[in-house]
Amino acid sequence: MKIVRDKNAVSYILSGELDNYHIQQIKELCKYDIDLTKPQIVRLHMKNVTFVDSTGLGFVLARYKQVNAYGGELRLVDVPDNVRKIFKLSGVFSIIKQEQLSKGNVL
Repeated sequence: MKIVRDKNAVSYILSGELDNYHIQQIKELCKYDIDLTKPQIVRLHMKNVTFVDSTGLGFVLARYKQVNAYGGELRLVDVPDNVRKIFKLSGVFSIIKQEQLSKGNVL
């Protein structure tokens, strides 16, 4: 995971599988970082995510709850089609905004 900051936002660039093993490696870092900085916008960049299981889904929802608690906003960026299907079926997109980066913007 890579972290990119700007004025009012923080971006977490995720890759690989968001399963129990990988979420355990990043969860506490994200949780602590968000609590410490309380950015207005938190973006989870998912372009290179290949798989999401229930643990990954729980991670996303927990970050939404954490950010929402202080009035911030969570956004999912460049969600791949296979992951999008899981999020759509679970109702994630009814509460969390999506963003698509233009092809020229690369983090």
